[in-house]
Amino acid sequence: MHHIYHTHAVILHTRAVGERDMFLSLFTHEFGALSVKVTGVRTIKSKLRGALVAGSWIRADIVRGREIWRLTSATADTSFFILPSAARAAYARGLRLIGRLCRGEEAHEAIYDDVRIFFSLLATGEQKDYPSIEGLFALRVLYHLGYWGEQDLYKSYLTTSFSRDLIDEFSQTLAVAIPKINQSLHETQL
Repeated sequence: MHHIYHTHAVILHTRAVGERDMFLSLFTHEFGALSVKVTGVRTIKSKLRGALVAGSWIRADIVRGREIWRLTSATADTSFFILPSAARAAYARGLRLIGRLCRGEEAHEAIYDDVRIFFSLLATGEQKDYPSIEGLFALRVLYHLGYWGEQDLYKSYLTTSFSRDLIDEFSQTLAVAIPKINQSLHETQL
């Protein structure tokens, strides 16, 4: 008998497999990045298909099989579509970054918490703040994964909690930070 794990997750990516099935890339608090198979989700009768949209937050029940994880049930928590279109684009880029840099089943609690806050800041923020929110999120992800060195100029952005006040402060150094973030991403070779 397999153990069923109950977890909250964000769907990073979906990929159709055959006519009925789908693979999901999830990012969870307990397990980090997971690839999960969902059987029969693409049929018209499927109750899960409405909840399994890339970018959405779900409550998932997953089981570890011999070789792969399987999703047994899911409930939609928060939909990706509540974000304004410009915020959805920034959010999608942030999730692609997570999918690109977080590999394997390793818990990244700090990143998971930052993804939650990233979503909520985009949902409640103004469009003029989206570049700063996205830039600071990328900087924090690089730092938590060890791809960002100890640079004194950015230390306060990395060690304090991700918040609206921090975004306002970071917006003043965004133009200088973006080239350094891009260089760090290039150096990861991922």
